[in-house]
Amino acid sequence: MRSIVTLSIREAFRKKIFLLALVFAVLYAVLFGLGVHAVAGAASFPMQKVVRTLIMSQLLAVGLYFGSLLTGFLSIMTTAGAIAADIESGIMHAVLARPVRRAHVVLGRFAGLCVVLVAFAAFLFLEIAFVVKYIAGVTPALWPALPVFCLLPLVLAALAVLGSTVMPTVANGALVFMLYLLAIVGGMVEQFGALVGSRNMIDTGIVTSLVLPADVIYRKVAALVLSAGGPFADTAAGALTGNLGPFASQSEPSVWMMVYVVVYVVVLLFWATRVFSGRDV
Repeated sequence: MRSIVTLSIREAFRKKIFLLALVFAVLYAVLFGLGVHAVAGAASFPMQKVVRTLIMSQLLAVGLYFGSLLTGFLSIMTTAGAIAADIESGIMHAVLARPVRRAHVVLGRFAGLCVVLVAFAAFLFLEIAFVVKYIAGVTPALWPALPVFCLLPLVLAALAVLGSTVMPTVANGALVFMLYLLAIVGGMVEQFGALVGSRNMIDTGIVTSLVLPADVIYRKVAALVLSAGGPFADTAAGALTGNLGPFASQSEPSVWMMVYVVVYVVVLLFWATRVFSGRDV
């Protein structure tokens, strides 16, 4: 299993999509930094301090939101062919010819790819926080927002690996991508529902979160960063009650929802190992 993990890590680094994602992440940080610098310079007077802090909280939320999208898309593109691509190319026949359990193949592929994806997610999160700290002079609350943010690639990778055991690479990638978009839209519907007091909209968002708890991870991160007693605590109340619109977390996910996320990943991985163990390759 260790050799499969190592090979999966090397494969991830060899993919051009991962290198392009790293370049895009750096460019994203530069663009985000220019925006933060412009706001920090425009609101430098003492009487504007509260307004600047509020705007910084908004910029941080937006930065993390699009950062989560970039992480999600990279996770899907990297893991959509985790098993199927090897079957289609014939590599899997050589792998299974060795004395290795199929469950170890699935878990090794998942673990190896997730090492790279989690490292990318952490890098992206920290560079956004670095920009806000060293350009605006405001230190966001990193703990426990960072480990929660790193749950996103695990969720999407687990779903993609499961799909990869039963579907071709392209079909699996398209399905996971559409489910991810559904989760994003559902999350926005839930936030607007909490804002206007619509129980039906909130329930719709909860259902999509149960199907794929991806957007709910960002909502938890936003709530932790903006209201965890950090520098945004004084203005987070206003920011989280409508000023951020779809980027807000009016209904913060509970701890039990985070437990559900972990259980979700474990169940999907167990399901994937069972499916692949019984598949005729």
